[in-house]
Amino acid sequence: MVAAHSFAGKAGKDQPYSLQAARLLLYLECALLVLSGLFAAAIGILLGAGNSIPFASLQVSGAGAVVLGILYGALGLGALYLAVELRRLTSWTRTAAVVLQAVLIVLFLARGDLSPSTGLSVVLCLAVAGLLLTPSTSAALTAQPSSAKPGLGAVTTSTASSSPSSSSSTIGRP
Repeated sequence: MVAAHSFAGKAGKDQPYSLQAARLLLYLECALLVLSGLFAAAIGILLGAGNSIPFASLQVSGAGAVVLGILYGALGLGALYLAVELRRLTSWTRTAAVVLQAVLIVLFLARGDLSPSTGLSVVLCLAVAGLLLTPSTSAALTAQPSSAKPGLGAVTTSTASSSPSSSSSTIGRP
């Protein structure tokens, strides 16, 4: 019989749903930002200065569009990195992800247009920040690290009282 495979892994199943949802939304945010960055860079490279992207009160074209695309791509990769670190339950990721959401909200509002796209992007950022600030997420991120559990790479010591030669130190296997 073949065991069912899960992409979430065992660690993901033990996490609260608010943390899993925040991580999923960060992956979505990463995809949207990287695609936006690729699109902006493609416009700058392929179409040159003839076509421009409206950003704030400026018309960005050519090298400016490429720089804007790189900025969006870097923010997207930052969201990906934070999602991966959230899965590892590192305590600093909540603060970093909330700061990233604030930066993205400022960036989206600085574009200067109040379109449905801007509204949805801001709602996505607020949803990620809200999920990261829930009590269950806070408890999961401030709990003891899972590597302290036996069987997950920690060193355990077992002693048997029947014979001195049966005392041994074993390394747990994942």
